[in-house]
Amino acid sequence: MNTPLRRITAILCVTATLTGCQTVNTAQRSDPVGERNLVDDQRIVTDLSLAQVAQVVSINEARVANGRLKVQAQLRNKDRRQHTIHYRFEWLDREGIVQNSITSSWKSVSLEGRQTRSIAATATHPDVVDFRLELIEREPLNAFKNR
Repeated sequence: MNTPLRRITAILCVTATLTGCQTVNTAQRSDPVGERNLVDDQRIVTDLSLAQVAQVVSINEARVANGRLKVQAQLRNKDRRQHTIHYRFEWLDREGIVQNSITSSWKSVSLEGRQTRSIAATATHPDVVDFRLELIEREPLNAFKNR
């Protein structure tokens, strides 16, 4: 029998299913004007569950007007569900020494299903020449502290 209660239940189930698998549509120039300075990167994967959910698509860098290093990374959610990724940039000088900075604190980014999103940071020290990007899916223990 097709009762109104069954129809309502079916509609609610379909709505709940569709909202749980939300994706993001995007639009951009077909011939981009800006040129990115892509960085050859080395990736070390220690969290296999995060690697199944998110990936770093590309990393580019530039020197901004004040001479400080700015880095932008493209993150992609490989899953259909929304995920929150925690990240931080660590900044290194010519000797490979980490330069503590306010921009080295953990931050969060929410990625909808199959979404690609940019994260960026600028070094606060002019002597920074390199960086390291760290990603984690669960909230880090020291989320509000710098190293």
